[in-house]
Amino acid sequence: MEFWFELKKEKFRLPVPPADFSVTKGNNNSTALVEGLGEITLIGQKRLSTVSISSFFPNNDYGFCQYSDYEKPYYYVELLEECLSNKESLGFFITETNIDMECSIESFAYGERDGTGDVYFTLELKEYSSISGEKVINKEYNSSDNTSNIDDILNSIKENLKRDVKKEPPRTYSVKAGDCLYLIAKRFYGDGSKWPELYNKNINVVGSNPNLIYPGQVLTL
Repeated sequence: MEFWFELKKEKFRLPVPPADFSVTKGNNNSTALVEGLGEITLIGQKRLSTVSISSFFPNNDYGFCQYSDYEKPYYYVELLEECLSNKESLGFFITETNIDMECSIESFAYGERDGTGDVYFTLELKEYSSISGEKVINKEYNSSDNTSNIDDILNSIKENLKRDVKKEPPRTYSVKAGDCLYLIAKRFYGDGSKWPELYNKNINVVGSNPNLIYPGQVLTL
């Protein structure tokens, strides 16, 4: 098993492969409270994967190294620090595994321990995903995008719940003497200017002249 890094400046593999590594994957899930259902889980988009490795850059020739013509420890330290300072992504893959990804350096900690000159390090890498300017403008990659998805889901759930509830019969009104569509609209809609809406609902009852309505006619509100 070999651990390789591909930077813009150089490609190299670790002389001493880590004894272990860990990969973290997940989704940006959230929960919401829905009336009639309680708390539900909303499965979100995939999170960027993270990889953590620890090893050391050898300062001496050791028989357990995978190859012998490696550089001095701080040569590799400088490469990784330069990648950090230049805000560059890098390629990372591990042979005999499915790990082959472009990533960013989330953290890089290093130091010496025992006077040998070996430099021990820990690297935290995160899967790199770029986004174009157009997508930034359209999606404005922030919580509002996730919120809109949640709102859509909640609205869909509410609509499904409504289907299980019997619709109330439409309200009606029996015309009285002295009524007109304007006064009826003002009474029930709160705005007399909405009388055309009332008329359109009852054109089959009222007829072609909205100014003529008669006591006893039943209007749908």
